Amino acid sequence: MIPRYCSIKDKGYDCNNPPAYIISIHSNDVYMIGVVCLKHKGIIEQVIKENHADGIIKFEELRYVGTDCISRHLNDRV
Repeated sequence: MIPRYCSIKDKGYDCNNPPAYIISIHSNDVYMIGVVCLKHKGIIEQVIKENHADGIIKFEELRYVGTDCISRHLNDRV
């Protein structure tokens, strides 16, 4: 499940933009992940490079898929 909004806080406020990229960082056996919007991609890339210079950064573009083939019935419960 991907969050609805960008993971960045700007001036103490949560960013309300939808995510456009999944960020994954692998550095010294540590793996981190987050999502970022188009507006904050460059900012977060710069911050990550400064803090994790030896890590591998990957930005994967999100592709939204819509479908109407899934229907929900009142009797369907998990």
